[in-house]
Amino acid sequence: MTVESLEIIDRSVREVTADLHGDHWHGRLPVVIQGKHISLGGIFTGADGEAIPLMEEDTFYDTGRGTFTGDYIFNVRLAEGAPTGIVTLVNHGDHVHVRGQQAGETEIVFLLQQDDAVVWESPSIGVNVRKDDTPTEIVGDGTIQISELTIIDRSVREVTADFHFDHWHGRLPVVTKGKHISLGAEFTTDDGEMVPLMEEDIFYDPGRGVFTGAYIFNVRLADGAPTGIVELLCHGDHVHVRGIQDGRTSIVFMLQRDDDVVWESAEINVMVEDPDMAPATPGAPVESPGFGLLAALGGLMVVIYASRK
Repeated sequence: MTVESLEIIDRSVREVTADLHGDHWHGRLPVVIQGKHISLGGIFTGADGEAIPLMEEDTFYDTGRGTFTGDYIFNVRLAEGAPTGIVTLVNHGDHVHVRGQQAGETEIVFLLQQDDAVVWESPSIGVNVRKDDTPTEIVGDGTIQISELTIIDRSVREVTADFHFDHWHGRLPVVTKGKHISLGAEFTTDDGEMVPLMEEDIFYDPGRGVFTGAYIFNVRLADGAPTGIVELLCHGDHVHVRGIQDGRTSIVFMLQRDDDVVWESAEINVMVEDPDMAPATPGAPVESPGFGLLAALGGLMVVIYASRK
C-alpha cells in the first residue's frame, strides 16, 4: 500500500490538526489533559490521489477475535523506544482515542491495517499530556538573564549543544537537504531556575501570526549569515531547521516574550548536506597536469638513449 499523505483530524472541532507529507509532519496533535482523551480521525490518500476508505467499528469488529476485520483500519501505537505510561491508545476502526495517563511527552505512530496486517506506518509524532489546561502564569516585566542554554536533538532526546555565558560546546546535527531537524531547548537563569516554555496550540494567536502569553523558544539567521541554506520554523517550545540547499550558515537561538526578544545566544553553525553529491574518496592521489608530461618526456629520453646504445 502506498500512502501519499495522511491528515489527522481533531474530531472535537472537525479540523485538520496535523498532516504528513512524504517523511515529515506539519502541525501537531492537540494537548491531552491527564484523565481525559482526544479523538483523532485519519484521512489516508493513496497514490491515485483518492482517499482510502476506512471501516467503522460496529460493522467490522470481530468480537470473537477482538480485532477489526474486512478492510482498511486506522490504528495507532507507541513509537519504538518512546516513554510508556504517558498515554493509553484505543482503536475504533475509523478513528483512535489518545487518553492521558500522566503528565509528560511521548511519541506515537499511526498505522493503516488490513485485517490484522499493518500495510503502512507513519513517522512518529509527539503527543503531550498536561495535568490541566490552565496556562502557566508568568509574572514580572519579562526581563531575564540566561546563564545556560541546552539544545536538545528531539529525534534522539539527547543534548547536542550547550551554551555557557558566551560560548558553545558541541554542535548541531547535520541537516539533510529536503529534510529537517527538530530542536528543543532548556533555558536556565542566573539563579539556577529553568524557564517554562509554552506550547503552540495554547499560546498561538492566529490573528497576529505570533505566539503570545509566555516565554517562547525561537530561532533566526545570524547577522550576515548566508541565506537560502535553511528554512527556520518556530513551534513555541521547539524549532525546526529544514535543509534547502547544500552549504553552511549560522543561526541564533532566542527567548521571546510575546513579540519581544528578551535574550539571544551567540551564533552557531549549521550544515546542510545533499545526499546526491558524493564526497571525494579519502586518500585518492591527486596529480598535477605537469606530472604526466614530465613522465612522458622522461620515458622518451630513455628510448632515445637506448636507441643510441
